[in-house]
Amino acid sequence: MIPALRIEMAGRPWALLLCLALASCANPPAPIAASEALFSDSSFAQPSERIVPADIFKVSPEMRAYLDSRVAAEVAKHGEALGLVEALFKDRRLQLDYDAEYTRNAAQAFDARAGNCLSLAIVTGAMAKEIGLEVRYQSVQTSEHWERDGDLLELVGHVNVSVGMPVPKVRAWGFNTDRWTVDFLSASDARGLVTQPISEARVAAMYMNNRAAEALGRKRTDDAYWWIRSGVASDPAFTSLYNTLGVTYFRKGMLAQAESALRFALSLEPDSTETWNNLAVVLRRDGRAEQAASIERQHPPSGAAALAAAIDGGMKANESGDYARALELFKRALRTSSDNHELHYLLAVTYLNLGDRRRAMEHLLEAEDNSTTARQRSIYASKVELLKSTTSSFRLDPNVLRSN
Repeated sequence: MIPALRIEMAGRPWALLLCLALASCANPPAPIAASEALFSDSSFAQPSERIVPADIFKVSPEMRAYLDSRVAAEVAKHGEALGLVEALFKDRRLQLDYDAEYTRNAAQAFDARAGNCLSLAIVTGAMAKEIGLEVRYQSVQTSEHWERDGDLLELVGHVNVSVGMPVPKVRAWGFNTDRWTVDFLSASDARGLVTQPISEARVAAMYMNNRAAEALGRKRTDDAYWWIRSGVASDPAFTSLYNTLGVTYFRKGMLAQAESALRFALSLEPDSTETWNNLAVVLRRDGRAEQAASIERQHPPSGAAALAAAIDGGMKANESGDYARALELFKRALRTSSDNHELHYLLAVTYLNLGDRRRAMEHLLEAEDNSTTARQRSIYASKVELLKSTTSSFRLDPNVLRSN
């Protein structure tokens, strides 16, 4: 949840972000001197909260107490790795739930009993290391999935973590080499997906990139800048940080700096469609329409462009009363983004406008089922109950996610 590529759709500016974009670990280290030249600290106010990278994986007293009590009991029964997994995910007192409202560090995820996939990996990894397990963070190659956050479109990637006994102990003590993977995806959904090991430094950079994207979604441009600054200190080869930095500068009206950041990102990852598209947006805003058009011809917009067009065009069609057109646009986008909760909600809005309560309910339930935050689930659940209890005609607010 980062404007690296911005699309102008029907007069509405969209920014494409790489949230949890999982860059290849084979990327060469970014030259520190070159990356330093990209920053302009004096152009941004100090962050509204302290940014302490060490807090990302810090084990809180509450976590340590849980390790000493509940986890210790499970370890005695099942061994370290399985014991930790049993305690974290089968203990009703903990039960970490999926919630992508914002990316939590280890202590926050433990306290909230919730987090997104990155937070889940972080809290599991932190607790596993605390009891001496080997931790392996992994990027997971999944199908392309975009989420909207205000006027930003974010490409959502996926990570998980596996834990097991350190190899030296396995060899010396004769333990088995079983590893346990912790993931919000079910075993059937995860089967066959390609994974790639990533370093703890990369995980920290992903965390700070997410926090920057979330700050941008809430119009906190200065905070976003400082999260990116810390992310680069952790892992200067993580390309998505420079894409996010370009969006941050764009939001600040600093077009030359935005261009420099995006071109630096492209020097690390030349095939990034999102970054090329964002660069085209910056150049067009800077009055260099021919250069922007040339980039757009060579690097056609990704699937996010279709999603942006569908949301924007469909909402305008609904506003004008052209419900058939809105239905066509939303259904077309749903063919490539079938798990997008907002598209399902907008289809429910449209079907209700057409008087089809049955199909409206079907898509409301799909929206609730595919929601990514507790807030979204609460909103959709309330609309489901309203539709169930109301017999008279009424309409759903298409902007409910923006206004709540």
